[in-house]
Amino acid sequence: MVKCWVVVPAVRDILRTISIYSNRFRIRCREVSSPLPINFRSPLYDSEDVYVFRPAGASGRVPVVFFTPGFGNNDPQEYQSLISHIVSRGNALVFAPYQIVSGDASLNKKRYDTIFAAYEEAVRRYGESFDLRRVAFAGHSYGASASLSMAWRGVVDKGWGEKGVALFLMAPWYYAEMSLKQFVNFPPQTKLIVEVFDNDEICDHRIAKEIFDRINLPSSEKEFVILNSEKRLGYDMKASHGTPSGGEINALDYYGIYRLFDALTDYSFNNSIAGKSIALGNGQPEQKFMGTWPDGAPVRPLTAGDCIGVTRSQISFLFPYFPTTMGLTTISSADFKTETGLAPESLATAWGTNFSLYPLANDNPVLPLELNGTVVKVRDSSCVDRLAPLFFVSPTQVNYLVPAGAPRRRDRDCFQRDWGYLIWTGFDKKCRTGSLLGRFERPGSGCRFCASPET
Repeated sequence: MVKCWVVVPAVRDILRTISIYSNRFRIRCREVSSPLPINFRSPLYDSEDVYVFRPAGASGRVPVVFFTPGFGNNDPQEYQSLISHIVSRGNALVFAPYQIVSGDASLNKKRYDTIFAAYEEAVRRYGESFDLRRVAFAGHSYGASASLSMAWRGVVDKGWGEKGVALFLMAPWYYAEMSLKQFVNFPPQTKLIVEVFDNDEICDHRIAKEIFDRINLPSSEKEFVILNSEKRLGYDMKASHGTPSGGEINALDYYGIYRLFDALTDYSFNNSIAGKSIALGNGQPEQKFMGTWPDGAPVRPLTAGDCIGVTRSQISFLFPYFPTTMGLTTISSADFKTETGLAPESLATAWGTNFSLYPLANDNPVLPLELNGTVVKVRDSSCVDRLAPLFFVSPTQVNYLVPAGAPRRRDRDCFQRDWGYLIWTGFDKKCRTGSLLGRFERPGSGCRFCASPET
């Protein structure tokens, strides 16, 4: 007997109209048939096939989803329910396998090239039925991190996504082939969800958080989401690393993945305000809603927003987050201490590297907000950014005034160069050292301070 405490209704029944975004739907158990794919041999991986799915009865061009699976999950049956759902919404989907053993020194380049070659071949063969003005890139685990590069190649190099780009990353692994400059200049029409699972024991949530923090999109156009587990009525609904693949469909799939994906693509492709409120709702109740149990009790809501911290220990993951960046420190200019924190309108000094091309002091009675191509933003615990007036900039030091109105605790500052975007450093007294996120191809660098005392 199959337990169906919290599972989805048939896709075609409840996702027919915009009312998908309503909270009034109760979830129930139904089977969803998988569409029959077209398959062809992968151009760079001759032991696996690329699969192309199209919605039944579709005429004309339809938006296309480029899907990259998790490591070793080269069989689309692993994602049958998710693929069936996405295609039932009127999208085509290209499923690209890749090598388990890459065979190249970089470990990733051959796999990335294999994935994108599959996408290109699918477009060459079936592009007449794809609306390449509206594209989505989705992936799980290794495939989630690879989707960053796939989106860059597709949108920047190929010109796809003129009318809309959706990027949906689930439990991403370590990413490759993405420079800080690419994060800075990521296509501005992109709408992004980065999603993790609270019981994931594989990929450190900090990997996903770094992707979310680094990608230079407005906070209104991206969302960080955590799906939460719950055990109730004899049913263990566990948000694990494998949630997007295999297993029975439950509320985590429907409300936590399907509904968010639908809303994100609806907003990306159709500028749907209802879709935006669900996909990018910044933790609003209608976004966090995860359905109800048979006794009417609400399922534990998801966690979403722009300022979500990661509190789990790095050692609780098989693949922990390893910053590979240089250190940075922010201190009080008055006493070179951080024990008391930094107050609004106090003088602060940041020590690091590559902040400015050369030293330059302000000689204007009115403190500038930009000096020698360097800008400092202070982001508080509510994710409000404020520009900081500058006294002095140099390659290793910046002196600035903490903006008025910035809360004393957990403030973070952001160094920005005229050709790039640098992330944050902070003021909480328990977080005294930071790390540079990376380097530009031209001179410049970024820094990020710890998000909260718990991390």
